[in-house]
Amino acid sequence: MSSHPSMFYAAIIGFSAYLLFFALPPVSAADVQKGRQMGYDIEMLEDEDLVNAWCQFCYCGLANKMTRIVGGWATEINAYPWMVGLAVKGRLFCGGTLISDLHVITAAHCVVNISPDKLYILISEHNVATRDELTAEVRRVAKVTIHPHYGNTVKYNNDMAIIKLDARVMFRSAAQPACLPPKDLELEGSTAKVVGWGAIKEGGPAATELMETAVTVFSDEECKKIPQFPVKGITSNMFCAGHKGGGHDSCQGDSGGPILVTDSRGRYIIAGIVSWGVGCARPNKPGIYTKVANYIDWISNVTSEGCFCF
Repeated sequence: MSSHPSMFYAAIIGFSAYLLFFALPPVSAADVQKGRQMGYDIEMLEDEDLVNAWCQFCYCGLANKMTRIVGGWATEINAYPWMVGLAVKGRLFCGGTLISDLHVITAAHCVVNISPDKLYILISEHNVATRDELTAEVRRVAKVTIHPHYGNTVKYNNDMAIIKLDARVMFRSAAQPACLPPKDLELEGSTAKVVGWGAIKEGGPAATELMETAVTVFSDEECKKIPQFPVKGITSNMFCAGHKGGGHDSCQGDSGGPILVTDSRGRYIIAGIVSWGVGCARPNKPGIYTKVANYIDWISNVTSEGCFCF
């Protein structure tokens, strides 16, 4: 059987395109070692056959900020490309953070009573009041894994869940993962960013544009001494952040979203997950966040199918 020369050249061009876009270079031992040096313990990197099937070495925590929540300001469009929204029936109700090409981390209390088939994940979203953002995409959920010890002994303890998406996210400027923290991350006194679409004031309307605000991480001793917080309500899996004079805080609708710090490279690390609090931005009433560094091994086990950046 003969074929036309133009068909032969078309086949060659098509195969070349496949190699360019799909035959990604393997993750080398040096890449794995670089990830280890950053303080991560992602066991899936040791399975090179698994990684090489689709993963390419990449960088996490790169914000899209050319210049520069309650008491906050609107972010630039896709400034924090790991930020996602959780929605049911068209209503965005919680936030989350992209940590791999398949996984989003959020608060357990956001998803504990919701069937995965009812849940939608908004990626590369900025203004939820419009539907003409070219970068935005919507994903369905394949699986939700709630931390097995969520809420044991203390309400909101281990307030963490991992959402597995129904398809991989292709990393690009508008969709990139945040960095996971090293296990020994020190937070006391750090300035952190809280990002979300939550209420712009206590009891007020939700923000339409993604908002950010800056807060300070309290010491554990300061946090546990705050009036109105339950005596045993603050565990070692939580930390407090805010301002003693109030005015800046996460609020209703920000739950599940990230509180971020930067490392020595200027990359953004998800230090915590918005969990709970007493009101919003009240004086001496900081927000309470789940401490992500305490869960690196569990996250590694649950997300072994994902591609991570370092």
